Amino acid sequence: REKDKSKTHFVSGGVAYNLTDNQTLAFNAKYSQGNGTTSNGITKEQIEENRRQAGNFITDYKETTQDYSLKYDYKISENWEINAKGYYQVIDSNNDSAGIIQISPDSEFGNYGGKYSGTMVGDFKETKLGANLKEKFSYDSGSVISGYEFLSNKLDRNSIVDFPYIFTGPGRPPMQYNLVANNNLGKDTHSIFALLDQKVIGDLSFNAGARQEWAKFNIDRDSNITGSHQAKAADSKSTHDSNQSYSAGLVYDFNPTNKIYVAYERGFVSPSPTQLVDKENNQYVLNNLKSQTGDNYEIGYKGYVLNSFFTLTSFYMQNNNEIVFTDFDMGHTKWHYKNIDRTRRAGAEAFAEQNVWRLTFNESATYLNTRVLRGEYAGQQVATVPDFKAIVNTKYEVIDKLNLGARFNYTGKYLENNVAAGQQETFAPSTFTTDLTMDYSPFNNLYLMTGVNNLFNEKYNISQDSFGNYVVAPERNYYVGFRYEF
Repeated sequence: REKDKSKTHFVSGGVAYNLTDNQTLAFNAKYSQGNGTTSNGITKEQIEENRRQAGNFITDYKETTQDYSLKYDYKISENWEINAKGYYQVIDSNNDSAGIIQISPDSEFGNYGGKYSGTMVGDFKETKLGANLKEKFSYDSGSVISGYEFLSNKLDRNSIVDFPYIFTGPGRPPMQYNLVANNNLGKDTHSIFALLDQKVIGDLSFNAGARQEWAKFNIDRDSNITGSHQAKAADSKSTHDSNQSYSAGLVYDFNPTNKIYVAYERGFVSPSPTQLVDKENNQYVLNNLKSQTGDNYEIGYKGYVLNSFFTLTSFYMQNNNEIVFTDFDMGHTKWHYKNIDRTRRAGAEAFAEQNVWRLTFNESATYLNTRVLRGEYAGQQVATVPDFKAIVNTKYEVIDKLNLGARFNYTGKYLENNVAAGQQETFAPSTFTTDLTMDYSPFNNLYLMTGVNNLFNEKYNISQDSFGNYVVAPERNYYVGFRYEF
């Protein structure tokens, strides 16, 4: 797209030290920095005029990520080992935006919403501090794994929104508006878990697992509006939540390379700090998001068929309070997180891989049938979930360490948004693209790569919704890069 650009640097490294013959200490670090310019989505009319044009709100951004971990492994005996890991991650993001912002007619500005020129500046910092402790004990017929995990996730959001001029009605003076908002969001979790793998009889084995999580959320937010309109607001909230998950399954190895299995899992998704806050008319507001829970039933096969590695899985999943995100205007003035009462997913996945001479082929396909079972969207499909996805990869080894490849990607249609009863449902169309790749390693530790994405220049959208927001996908584009390991 016009005006879009990006650049990213990434470096990682680590060191391991053998304290004794059965004890190891390893330290790893990663650092990345990215910056560039992007813009919001455009309307359908703008796409028909020029799909490469930038949106009406331009954002210059810079993001830095630092990631550190320290891991200790101790093999106490042939049957017993423990692992301990501590980690720390910090992500700093700075965004500076300017352009046209849509203000809703039902905002605090009166009944004269519209499009106005404004600026937005945001500084975001997210930190994760965690620790894992795991123990594994093996015996003749199986193994038991147990452990504890801790994670402290903090997110600080500070933003400034400025409108120098807003029309508020005939015969009334224009309004100047400046909003300073601060959000401090936190989530601390403590978890314990256990996993069992037990041979039952012959080639039949049984596995089971359980997990208990306790979470504490701390949310503080305040905002200060100055200019023609003045207001202050502050909210503080502290809540607790607990969730459980458990699983059980049977695996039958009917020969050394082939197996079938059945499995059941009761799982959960606890909200992240980010998901606990909505945005309404440029202001952050607290929501009452609940944890998502679900039951998943699965049966599958993994092995070789006619010298081809092959997996096939069918599944049925039912979720309660599924967490969904709705963006009304590309993330500028209004977005909501909410729970859908009950949803269902049923489908199948398949994967196969073949090696013939210097050629490698692999194929994957996923079919999904989704439905909202209960609540205001009952009877509709689950939004933004494609009904079918397929990928075919081919790779040809021209000479040693020089490979040429092609990838064919198909994504089926999906419902853009869940809508109120009586409103027209709209669907995003299916897409098909082709990519070419080449990679070469002239000597050990150096890897060169290049390629062409969207070879046939297909015109499609990364996302679109019934609110008129479209994010167009790149047309034919090229890349080149290298990776060096030392």
